[in-house]
Amino acid sequence: MKKKRERYSKDFTDNLVEPQLFNMKHLKDLHMTYDIRQQIEEEVKTKYLKRINYLVGANNELMRELKLCEKEKEGCISVPNAAADSIILEEDF
Repeated sequence: MKKKRERYSKDFTDNLVEPQLFNMKHLKDLHMTYDIRQQIEEEVKTKYLKRINYLVGANNELMRELKLCEKEKEGCISVPNAAADSIILEEDF
C-alpha cells in the first residue's frame, strides 16, 4: 500500500478517482510508447532490408563477373611463381 501512496500526491491518497486517472494516463503513455517503438522498428527494418537487398544484388553481380572470368581462364594453364621466375623469355629485339 505504501507504493501506491507514493505515486499520488498526499491530498489524494484515499481518493478513488486519482488511481483511475493515473491508470488512464499510464495506459495512454504505454500506448504512445508502443506506437513509437513500432514506428522506429518499421523504419529500421525498411532501412536494413534496403541495405541487405543492395548487398545481395552486388554479390550476385560479382558472382556473374567471377563466372565470366573463370570461363575466360579455362583455356589457360597456370604456372606457379617459382617456375615462372626461372622461365627465360626469348628476346627478339
